[in-house]
Amino acid sequence: MDIIKVMKGMACGVIYVSSFFWTMVLTFIYIDNSFGIILLSAILTNIIVGLLIASKSHLYAFYKWLISLPVGIITFLVYRETDFVYYWLNKIMRGYGNLSAGGSFALLFYMIFYLLSFLIAIITSVYFTNQRIKKTYSNEL
Repeated sequence: MDIIKVMKGMACGVIYVSSFFWTMVLTFIYIDNSFGIILLSAILTNIIVGLLIASKSHLYAFYKWLISLPVGIITFLVYRETDFVYYWLNKIMRGYGNLSAGGSFALLFYMIFYLLSFLIAIITSVYFTNQRIKKTYSNEL
């Protein structure tokens, strides 16, 4: 596997986790339409990740996904340990403090929704991988 595919796999993990944390910052700033922000962000992020995972075969797409897992976990741990959400909320809105118990519960609910919406990335990557397989197979005939 060449370095470009490895970099695409790593980018998937970083993009996915970074998008989640930036969406949480936007959600807690714009409370009026918080679910709309999360829905739009989840759909766009998963389409981008699905396009990055798509490859010339399902095996390569699976490899990219496997590469994205440890990078995503490392990125998540870095964001969590640096209190990313609290840092930016306090930078944007002076004196915000910490999330309440309800805010922490909402963060957990949004994370579960974000992870469930990963099905969009899977569907996108499978569709575009199948298109590449069909195109390659028809060109060989």
